[in-house]
Amino acid sequence: MGQKNGQKFGNGENQKNNRNKDDKDEESQGSLLQNDIDGEKYKQECEELQIKVQNQQKEIDHLIQELHSSKNREKKYQAEIDFLKTKQISIENKGKSKEEQLMSDQELNNLIEGETANYQDQQDIDAVNCKQQQKNNFQLMRRQDFEILEGEGFLFNIFNYLYLSDPLNQQQKIKVNIPDTILFKYGKPKLWYFTGKEGKVLAKRAENMKIKDIQTKFLKNINDCNIVARFFQLKSNKNGQQELELKYYNAEQFEQFINTTDLDREGYLQKFIQPRGKFNKPYRSKLFPQVMETLCFNIAGHILNVNNFKHEVRNMELSFVLDQKDKLYLISADRIKTIDLQENYDKQKKFNFKITLPDFVKQTVLNAKYENEINLRVCPGCDKQTQIEKYEQVNLLEVIQAWQFIQLI
Repeated sequence: MGQKNGQKFGNGENQKNNRNKDDKDEESQGSLLQNDIDGEKYKQECEELQIKVQNQQKEIDHLIQELHSSKNREKKYQAEIDFLKTKQISIENKGKSKEEQLMSDQELNNLIEGETANYQDQQDIDAVNCKQQQKNNFQLMRRQDFEILEGEGFLFNIFNYLYLSDPLNQQQKIKVNIPDTILFKYGKPKLWYFTGKEGKVLAKRAENMKIKDIQTKFLKNINDCNIVARFFQLKSNKNGQQELELKYYNAEQFEQFINTTDLDREGYLQKFIQPRGKFNKPYRSKLFPQVMETLCFNIAGHILNVNNFKHEVRNMELSFVLDQKDKLYLISADRIKTIDLQENYDKQKKFNFKITLPDFVKQTVLNAKYENEINLRVCPGCDKQTQIEKYEQVNLLEVIQAWQFIQLI
């Protein structure tokens, strides 16, 4: 009895297992059918997309053919027009004499030459406009790249400001004579400023700033003192402070200096201008108010225009040299103090100054006393510079009484 019941129970379990297997087979068959249906749909979509792409490609090819055919038709029409023109000219020339025919042919040739010349002129104009655009972009780059012009020492940026055109008038540039001044960075010349024939500050192109060009320019027309150049360089002293070192070079020393490759060389090379007289004596703007102060005011106004009225020069000391031919050169800006018109604060950099001269140069200390020295002071009322001698002490009571007297009048 127990064995029969066990057999029945075992048969029931086998039946359940068989049913589960059948269900799983049905599910797997259903999933396979679903996958087949999805695959067929995907194939149909791909075929439809391919058909669309082919149709679009056909449309593109058709448009390209139409474009080529239109160009060919245009060429054909142009050839027909040219043929009709020549035919018309030949018909007109039949009733003319040989001289008239030659004249008409000459007019036709002149017309062709005139059109060619106009085309060449247009090309020249485009080239000039392209160069002017490049120059404007170059000046804009420099205008965005320069630092605030202030501090003490050798302020090279003064030449950058003098080179830039006035944004209010692109054709206007300030006229000032400067010696050839070159900025060296990483051992190579980066900027070279000089004065052109019209008296305006110009800059050399990159292809004209080679060592041979510098050597040729600086060794040309060597003066009597045999000093050809001077080099300004910032160095750190023992205390860690930066000082400006100035070295003078004769012809031999300059050749050795310029032909030596030094990647750490950074500074300013300037051609030496031999001053009038026996001493190397630069003049400050206080000596000749009729000439140099006028030039200083013009430079200050030019700087204000170039930096778009952001920084105004309040104090400026410039060094000038009068050469053997009585020609005045601006050699350096020694001190410039500006005021920020937007933020209204002063910034100033200070450097120690050290000069190194060759052994053959005789150094003489001069007790320079300026007879016509002019001391200026800014008026608190009108904000203009006026000589100190013109100021007078006035009591506040006198000012009030004068004001009341004016009111009564």
